[in-house]
Amino acid sequence: MNQRETRIKIFITGSPGIGKTTLIKKIAASFQDKAAGFYTEEMRNPVSQKREGFLIQSLQGETGFLASTTKKSPFRVGRYCVFLEDLERIGIASIQTGLSKNKIILIDEIGPMELFSEKFRQVLGKGLKAPNSLIATIAEKSLLQYRETQHVRIIRIDQENRDCLVFEILKELGLG
Repeated sequence: MNQRETRIKIFITGSPGIGKTTLIKKIAASFQDKAAGFYTEEMRNPVSQKREGFLIQSLQGETGFLASTTKKSPFRVGRYCVFLEDLERIGIASIQTGLSKNKIILIDEIGPMELFSEKFRQVLGKGLKAPNSLIATIAEKSLLQYRETQHVRIIRIDQENRDCLVFEILKELGLG
C-alpha cells in the first residue's frame, strides 16, 4: 500500500436495500487478495420471501450465520437471534487477518448485531486506528456513536450515486 491508501477510512450509510452490500462486494472484487473482511447476505424464506436472517461471509469464502428468526441463540437483537460465535470466528478473524497482513479492511456492516459483540467493537477500534484503509457500511442508528471518529469520511449511498460510488472509492484508494 502506498502512503495515500493508509489514511482512508470510509463509512457508507443509507437506507436498507439501497445497495451497501453490493457496493462492498464490488470493491472487494476490485482488490481480490489485497482486501480482507466480510459481508452479510439476507436469508429469505423460499415460499414467503420474508427475511429470516443474515449470513456472514468472509472475503475468503468462509460462511456462517449472523442472525436468524428460525434458529435459537441466547443473544437477541429485535426479532433476531444473533450468533456471536460465527461473527467472531468469521468476521472478527477476517479483520484481524487483514490488519496483520496490511490489507484493506472491508466490513459489511457495523450495526446493532455486530456491535452486540465486545470483541467486534475492540477489533473495529483497532481497525480505525491502524494504518490500513478501512471501508465499512454502517447502520444509520450506529452512525451516531461513530460520527465524531477522526479521519472517517461518511458517505450516504442513495439511488442517484450508488452506481458511481465504487469508482469514487477506488479513485480515492489510487486505483481509479
